Amino acid sequence: MGDFMKKNRRAALIFLAAAVFACGLLDVFTAPPPILVSDEAGYVSIAAFFAGADWSDAAAAGPYYSFGYPLALAPLFLIFNDPLAFYYAGAVLNSLACVAAFYILFLTLEKIAPTLEKSALMGAAFIGVAASGLFIRPGLLMSEPFLLAFTSLSYYLFFLLTEPSDKKNIKILLFSLVNFYCYILHQKNIALLIASAILITLMFAAKKISRENFLVYFISLGALFILHLPIKSLVKEKVFAASLLFEINDFGYAPSRFKILFSLPGIIGAVKNVLGEIFY
Repeated sequence: MGDFMKKNRRAALIFLAAAVFACGLLDVFTAPPPILVSDEAGYVSIAAFFAGADWSDAAAAGPYYSFGYPLALAPLFLIFNDPLAFYYAGAVLNSLACVAAFYILFLTLEKIAPTLEKSALMGAAFIGVAASGLFIRPGLLMSEPFLLAFTSLSYYLFFLLTEPSDKKNIKILLFSLVNFYCYILHQKNIALLIASAILITLMFAAKKISRENFLVYFISLGALFILHLPIKSLVKEKVFAASLLFEINDFGYAPSRFKILFSLPGIIGAVKNVLGEIFY
């Protein structure tokens, strides 16, 4: 089996990648014409703003959404004049992101378990993508397929950083850029930024990276964070100005969330949510 997979690895990867792509679009083109749900309206409205259009009315009923995913959607606005064609093109883009996630997960698993059979690693990568909501998410213009692809890329880059290299500054810079893009895809990835900062600090303390590598990571990350602030403010002002809920998804609403969470109804709701996640 090992020899067979070695000889046919490319064919097997292509077959599984095609399966990921096809599954992602399983009901996109057979379902009735799409209707934007709240999350989609937020992302599409920001993409429209980046492309020079005004869809702020569509975002008026929802909270603020981060602008990383709309950056990828914006070119589609310029290419497709028909909203339905735009929507289907976005679904195709999401399915391609799932394909990228599958391949990156496979490469990462090769780093983690180099002695395991390639067939097992490919199967695990396929299951990893399918279990993430592959059969639903690509057909919605939401950020999850991109989150899966870029968080997977972050993990892969981290494994590359643990290997000896004379191009570690480039890898460190890429690690910083990918982690920050994960953050602007969805602000919940602040956890990824914190975790990666801890990992880089521990690697520096253990002398796995140089002082220069350490500084490249934190200076680039700090610069990106500063640069994104005016863009975030502009998006809030131009896209979500009419929304009464835009602060709900932003950090400014966190104290209110904690106040609710530590009340009796909040605790009961949290327990129900946890049980729902377990039995989902």
